[in-house]
Amino acid sequence: MHLAFCSIIVFIFVCSNQGHQTMKVAIIGAGPSGLISAKYCADAGFDYDIYEQTGAVGGTWVYTDKTDLDENDLPVHSSMYKNLRTNLPKELMTFGGFTYPEELKRSYLYQAEVLQYFENFTKHFHIDEHIKFFSYVKQIESLTNGKWLVKLLDVKSKTETEHIYNVVMVCNGHYEKPFIPDIKGASGFEGMKLHSHAYRIAEIFTGKTVLIIGGGPSGIDISRLLSKVALKVFLSHRNVIPIKLPNSVYLKPIVKEIFKNSVVFNDGTEENIDVILYCTGKVIYKHMYLTQNNNPMYNKIRYLINVKINFDMTNCKTCKKTANFTL
Repeated sequence: MHLAFCSIIVFIFVCSNQGHQTMKVAIIGAGPSGLISAKYCADAGFDYDIYEQTGAVGGTWVYTDKTDLDENDLPVHSSMYKNLRTNLPKELMTFGGFTYPEELKRSYLYQAEVLQYFENFTKHFHIDEHIKFFSYVKQIESLTNGKWLVKLLDVKSKTETEHIYNVVMVCNGHYEKPFIPDIKGASGFEGMKLHSHAYRIAEIFTGKTVLIIGGGPSGIDISRLLSKVALKVFLSHRNVIPIKLPNSVYLKPIVKEIFKNSVVFNDGTEENIDVILYCTGKVIYKHMYLTQNNNPMYNKIRYLINVKINFDMTNCKTCKKTANFTL
């Protein structure tokens, strides 16, 4: 599994002039980042709302058959596939103070078990009471008074609303667009080509000869699944594969050139291929709903990876004097 939540990345927009008021926080996204952010906001006494464009918590851990647009014509961000198994033990994949059920003895879990953990976490800390499902964030604007205007679209009713917050926490991930390497001859390949973002089930590759490009966690895990149904699976990689793969998975060096129905590798070998599956990751995308609006507060973005956040709440009568938490 190429996505774990032991390292949370969040963008935070802070209003520097709080005055005597309750800290109002908007959290965008009800995935792992959004849920743990909500828990700490609650601990600090903040008033918060979570805006989630789908109808479920869990973010990328929610499985859907759809790969392009969802039922509301919004982009599908999740790359979750059936029978995905984590590449990290659950002991390293927990939020502080909330463990997996004791009866779950295995360390390496499947997608449904991880998703259940998030759902249990949400209910246990009453976070579900603050989630506004099917709420699409159209725009975030910095105001002249240092606060933030959040413009929303209800994707079901198509109604638009606006709300003002002291803090906006952008927790909907930062990888979206699949990365496809530029390989000579790839445009002329006549077989099936797809990225792992669009991979969902192994059965459609039954009897096929599949080339997986990329030896990271996704490439390794998907090769394991395809080996049960495909005729052959070739795994093209740059680095040492850390685990033993099934006998029907054949390791290959990087691809040199792609032809109509075959692929030549750097070692000079050539194999006939039916399907090319790119397990080559994603690129960072731009949050299109953010507007600079010529306001210096736009530059108050805090890009966080496992760091402690400190909000000085001295002037906030309804909050604790300070709020310290680690993401």
